[in-house]
Amino acid sequence: MVNQNHSGSGDNVANKYEYNVNSIEPKELKSVIDIILSNICYRNISIAKKNLDLINQIGSLNNDVKLLLRAIEIKIDLVNGITSLPPKQPLLRLLNQNKTLPTEIIDVITSILINLESRIHPDIAKERYNNIEDKNAYLNEVFYEHLASNEEIQLVFNSQQKHELLEQEITGLLRGALRLKNYKLAVEISLFLYENFHSNNATTLMIYSKSCFFVQEYNQKHFWLLPKKIKQDIDSTINGLVIHFNNNINIDKNICSLINLLNATGYHDKRLAKLGNKFKQKIKEIDEHCANIIEELTPNLDVAQITSPILEQCINPDEFSKLILLTQHNRIDTTSLKNWLDNDGNIKTNDSYLNTFLKLQLRSLLCQTDDMQAIFTLSIEVENFLDLDKSRLFDLHPSGIIQLCDRLIKLKLPLLSLKLIESLITEDLWVSPVLECYINALYSSEKFELLFFKLSQISDDDKTEFIWSIEARALQKIKEFDLSIKAIRAAINLSSINPYSWYLLLFVSRHNGVSIEQLRKIVFEIPENIFSTYHNEKLCLISEIAAFIDTHLAEKILVDWFVQNPNELAKPLIDIHLCSLNNRPKDKENPYQPDYCINGVRYSDGFETFLKILVKDIHTNNSYLLKIDSPLGKLIDNLSAGETIKPKGHPKITLIERLSPYAAAFQIASDIRSQSNDGTDTFKAFKIPSNNAELLPFLEQILSYYPVKNNEPNPTLDNPNFPLATRGMFHSVGGSLITTALHHLMSNKTTKYITLFDQGDKKPKKIIIDIYTAVYLALTELLTSWEKLAIEIVLSEHTKFILEQWINDISRENYLSLSFTENGIGRCTAKEIARDLSGLIKQLKKLLTLANIEIIKPIDTPDDLLKIKNYIDQSVYSTIQLSIINQIPLLSIDSNMSYIAQHLGSPVANMFDITAELIKNSSWECRKNSIKLNLLNGLPIPIFPTDIVQLSQSIIESDIYLVAKYVEKYGVPSNASPTSSLNFLRHIILQTIATAASYEIRLKGSLYHNPRYNGYAKYVFNACCRKAISILSGETAEQRIALLLTELIYIPMHIRDCIELILRFASSFIEGHFLNIDAINNAMKTYYIERHKKSSNQ
Repeated sequence: MVNQNHSGSGDNVANKYEYNVNSIEPKELKSVIDIILSNICYRNISIAKKNLDLINQIGSLNNDVKLLLRAIEIKIDLVNGITSLPPKQPLLRLLNQNKTLPTEIIDVITSILINLESRIHPDIAKERYNNIEDKNAYLNEVFYEHLASNEEIQLVFNSQQKHELLEQEITGLLRGALRLKNYKLAVEISLFLYENFHSNNATTLMIYSKSCFFVQEYNQKHFWLLPKKIKQDIDSTINGLVIHFNNNINIDKNICSLINLLNATGYHDKRLAKLGNKFKQKIKEIDEHCANIIEELTPNLDVAQITSPILEQCINPDEFSKLILLTQHNRIDTTSLKNWLDNDGNIKTNDSYLNTFLKLQLRSLLCQTDDMQAIFTLSIEVENFLDLDKSRLFDLHPSGIIQLCDRLIKLKLPLLSLKLIESLITEDLWVSPVLECYINALYSSEKFELLFFKLSQISDDDKTEFIWSIEARALQKIKEFDLSIKAIRAAINLSSINPYSWYLLLFVSRHNGVSIEQLRKIVFEIPENIFSTYHNEKLCLISEIAAFIDTHLAEKILVDWFVQNPNELAKPLIDIHLCSLNNRPKDKENPYQPDYCINGVRYSDGFETFLKILVKDIHTNNSYLLKIDSPLGKLIDNLSAGETIKPKGHPKITLIERLSPYAAAFQIASDIRSQSNDGTDTFKAFKIPSNNAELLPFLEQILSYYPVKNNEPNPTLDNPNFPLATRGMFHSVGGSLITTALHHLMSNKTTKYITLFDQGDKKPKKIIIDIYTAVYLALTELLTSWEKLAIEIVLSEHTKFILEQWINDISRENYLSLSFTENGIGRCTAKEIARDLSGLIKQLKKLLTLANIEIIKPIDTPDDLLKIKNYIDQSVYSTIQLSIINQIPLLSIDSNMSYIAQHLGSPVANMFDITAELIKNSSWECRKNSIKLNLLNGLPIPIFPTDIVQLSQSIIESDIYLVAKYVEKYGVPSNASPTSSLNFLRHIILQTIATAASYEIRLKGSLYHNPRYNGYAKYVFNACCRKAISILSGETAEQRIALLLTELIYIPMHIRDCIELILRFASSFIEGHFLNIDAINNAMKTYYIERHKKSSNQ
């Protein structure tokens, strides 16, 4: 810096003008002082200091100027928060000794003096200010900022005077409000300052004022629970702050605002988190605690490095947090944790409510999705927790509540999740993770009416990717496919790299009838980076592509994933491959070349044989992979199948065969999966013998490797009150709902508990049936006469899908199933299916042509129905749900389920009457089949006495056997009088014996030499006699038998053969049951005389 001394107008020295200025007075620096004070007001302290230094470097300054500059330095020190305050004497001396100072300069010095005195003696400072008659902006600024009370600031700001104030005065008012922590007033003043004196300074002060207000006002309420309007205001403030940081405007001055906003948002705003990480050091200089939180939230935590806490009776919250984290990542022994919880393990929080909640969190993580008992216990504990003071929920961190709610949904307890989260929901809540959790709970609880209402209250601009996804799924449920696709597209627009959104788009488009070509076009819309690396969240997308769109493309992606991580991808690669076999193009090789796989090679080094995949462009040390640029890889890549090479210094290498990368990947994946099986995987790889003679014994060995699953029902199910659908749920057979239904409907162990519902609508116009009723109607062949009833059949979409899937699978030409029995291998082929199940398949196909699919209305599903969802299969659940919501009468084979549906609000049809009507309209063969199913399998089907009478006239042995079974099971028609019962038994016996006798005459053989008719007729006779003993009139068994025998032999036009058979059968029965034959003879004489008298009188 050149010192310039000015004397006169100036001298030319070496072509330079050297100015010598002597005795510069304060009034000559007025404009410079204004600039410096303005910078101080803007808190541009460095600029103010720089300007001050420039003036100080001017030589020969007037003493008053020096004192003035010193006064400004004091003001800068005060603004910087100096702890050691300077004396005020120099300021007083400057004011008192120099009466010629301009008024503006005096006001500046006085304002600095008042500023200084406000730190030492605020009363003196205020008195000094009040004694000044003509107060200018500098005085007002310092008074407002350091001395004015709330009332004084509000009085000025609420008056018309505020419109006459200068920028620095308004700034003083604002800083005064901040000093007094009246942040609401500070925000109002900052907005006024911003509107009237717009500048970066005004914006910075406005952002800071708002940040202080947010922290003060909403410190007790979590950011996620704030009303939408407040969230919008916070968002606007954050946007302004981000703009300042991005443009390097007032960085240091905005750090405090950043800290405030981080605290106000609970560190949940990603924009602030990014800034916090960037300026962490600056934050630490102001607020170390804030910087530490930022450090903790930085996603660089290695769970593997966390040591499991010692499970003492009572642990501290930090240790409990570790337990939660380790449990979430499967890094801890769950048995010890369960024992700790069961033995009253506790957390040192001194808050029983919080402890209860934290233990619920941990217990929910320990629950397995298939452990029904543990889930039931957890549901009771959650119910008990909800019965506690609900207002305390707001004391818990919402993220913990959300985690518990999400876990409850995964455990199929969505109603409890909804009850838990809805307590936090207000009408004006913004789309926070809390609202997203609530929307998810509504969807999972199938509260569609309320869900769509809540979604309608959220503007499209506010909907997140997650909200759009839920909306799309809900719309798909009610078959609004176009709207669903629109919602999915909106989600993809927000984030195109979410694999689930693309899966959902393909799934809904497929159900909307989109062609394969159009689906393929959608697949090629998907960003390539989704397919470049593996994540388990992408499996649903790949499975959809493999099963329904392009199997080859899916396998290309899977194989590329596989070589990046063979151990983790072995299972999904095999699973998806096997599940997509039916959709694979026949006799067509995969046209896609994997990005990282060249081909598979099987080679030998003379000692061992190896199977590996040649790979490129990836880093791997896996023993199944061989890099193409490795020495061995280069050698093998240049060999032809069968060729041998002897590298120098290495054993000879023989290439046995080259395989496609897909074949090699599948073989290697099978080996890895089989070798790493710890007993939790049902998969095992077997090597088929090359010798065909060894194949059958080998298959027997394989099938015996997997023991036949015990099909004995759970003893708990041995209860007449369990619905049929629950029995099927917990005692499934054959891996299919249809085979399960067939098993239970054909098994007396189950059918003994099934009765037909004999209440409800007898003549409905429309009914809905579940899978069990569908199989029942198909087995009984009653669908052949369904059209005569003029009743519309409705199926749920899920029931229709199950039926179609089973029919398509069982009807395949290449169908083959093998089973291992005591007699060896059991085989079932397509021909055997056609032979044994063609009637059933035909009936089910007829049902599908008769039935309609009805779209469910967007109405809330009853809570009680949702509570039993885990205990019945999806077909029955979806059927009852559709019945309740669309008010379609339910027709069910199971009276228990009909009663439940009726209790839940479903209209119910009278299964007994409708079945009886179907039987009346059926052919004789169909009715006989129904009788057979009833009597032999216990299937509940109405049997008409006239049909039994008709059966008794048959010459077919099996028909007579059915008559005997009917009498044995039911005896006589229900509600029959003693006389009617006697006549029915007499008629049955006579018809049977007459048929047997006449048939024997035609055979011209001895009855006793042809025992088949003898046996069945005698079976009927004995059954009727046993029933007669229990139901006919008479005091003794002998009298009742005598009454029946009298009626049998007292018949007009009787023939000798019938009487002979009756007497022989009667003698055998009487002897076999140790009855008194003399008593029977005497009773018969009495009955005969009475019968004869009665006939004579007629």
